[in-house]
Amino acid sequence: MRILALSTWWPEPADNGSRLRIAHLLRALATRHEVHLLALTQEPITSSQIDAVRSYCASVESRPERHWTPRRGEQIASLWHATPSSLRATWDPEFAAMVQRQVAVLKPDLVIAFAVRAAVYAPLAGAIPCIFEEGENGNYHTDVANAATPRRKLRS
Repeated sequence: MRILALSTWWPEPADNGSRLRIAHLLRALATRHEVHLLALTQEPITSSQIDAVRSYCASVESRPERHWTPRRGEQIASLWHATPSSLRATWDPEFAAMVQRQVAVLKPDLVIAFAVRAAVYAPLAGAIPCIFEEGENGNYHTDVANAATPRRKLRS
């Protein structure tokens, strides 16, 4: 099976929980499938980090993640939008084009989106089945449940 993986974490070095999870899942999938990675990166990546991922992925491509600092008006406006302000503000047209290009070239059998910020690009795969893999989705519920005020609930 040919798999296109979308991530907002570059998996190497596998030095935190998200990176560890993604790196191990990609390695495990690569033992039986052809895995291709498109990733947004939080910091510059080195050639050795690229080589490490290439050791288990058939192809890798990345671009820097867009940073977002929440503003009060954007969060309040999110009450009337289906898409949260953080996802609207960090949408990257160039990453979207990368996804569309890889879907057209690779014709993957499956798309896996690691994390919510990667999942917003999965619909660009059209009718290709998509899996949303989010190991930290319990945090959202916990943040909202533990918020002391309505304002804090909005910020969660």
